[in-house]
Amino acid sequence: VYKRQEKWCGRKFSSPCPQRGFFCLVPYDYAISVGGIEPIKNQLTTIRALRSISTPIVFIGAPRNLEYYRKCKLEAPPHHHFIDTIPYRSKVFRSALADAALYLELSFEPPGASAIEAALSGCQLLLPDMDWCREHFGNYGIYVKPDNPEEIYQGFLATLNTRKKWLEPAPNLKEYVLPKAIIPLYEII
Repeated sequence: VYKRQEKWCGRKFSSPCPQRGFFCLVPYDYAISVGGIEPIKNQLTTIRALRSISTPIVFIGAPRNLEYYRKCKLEAPPHHHFIDTIPYRSKVFRSALADAALYLELSFEPPGASAIEAALSGCQLLLPDMDWCREHFGNYGIYVKPDNPEEIYQGFLATLNTRKKWLEPAPNLKEYVLPKAIIPLYEII
């Protein structure tokens, strides 16, 4: 059993990370991006900026704008993959995060819970340069302007080459991680 970050995967997702390689769509050393496919999520700029990179990118998210989705698929190189959805907390989803070389979400809005899940799974992070990201991930992420293809390209390379690991949630995120996250629910009941 592959045990990278088992401590936090176990606490966050209620069981250890599944066997390495459970997510078999692409070989190891892929990047992963989670979020609905739509202009505000900015996948098209990411695809254009990283077109020459040989690292596969797996985009997980349902198309929310079909015309935009078609453009993304048309412009993406053949080693990029699109998956409509993977059930949250499933073995496949946890394995996809645990096996990824890096997580990127370069939207024009703050990243979602998937960025936190990716960090807890040990992914390197490439995120938009905004206050929310810096407050939550500190210096464990690499931050770029989401509308700047050159910054995205350089940030991607830097993220692949960094060895920072987010081994434990930042103090301001601990309230969202078990067991502390369950206390408010327990008090309500």
